[in-house]
Amino acid sequence: MGTDHFGSPYFFNRSNSYINFWLNTGMAFAYIPESYIMKIKGIKRNEHGLADFAYIPLVFAAPKFAGFENNKEATLLCRAFSVSALAYSLCTDAKWGAIKLIPYKVHAGLDMASGVLALGAALVPQITKNKSARNTFIAMGLTGLIVGTLSLIGAKSKKGY
Repeated sequence: MGTDHFGSPYFFNRSNSYINFWLNTGMAFAYIPESYIMKIKGIKRNEHGLADFAYIPLVFAAPKFAGFENNKEATLLCRAFSVSALAYSLCTDAKWGAIKLIPYKVHAGLDMASGVLALGAALVPQITKNKSARNTFIAMGLTGLIVGTLSLIGAKSKKGY
């Protein structure tokens, strides 16, 4: 038995094919053979562009579609998320970018940050009171996190993503 750099015990050779998942305490382990883990390949840049240009108008129109147009704070935040996503999408170094200022990986990171902010916005009292607004922001947050993460995974692939 050895210890890691946190002083926690581990009972396996770190060079074997098992992956160590730290749980909340940092002391618990789950051992899963790599052969059991699905190989996630991520998404390509063009697929990300399609996701962005579907996300932008949907988020802009979400207050009307979901029925919370009368909630000024939620409507303003949806419009701000949509316009900001449009701005950094058009400035991304990809085929769909009009002005190639932002590297693609930074764009994916901005999508993830936007997802975290949307999840945080779902906790704002004015938004939490309206169930459809809250659920819209949760969906926006999860979308940003998933698309951003899959894009970063795809960008690290050696298949020309």
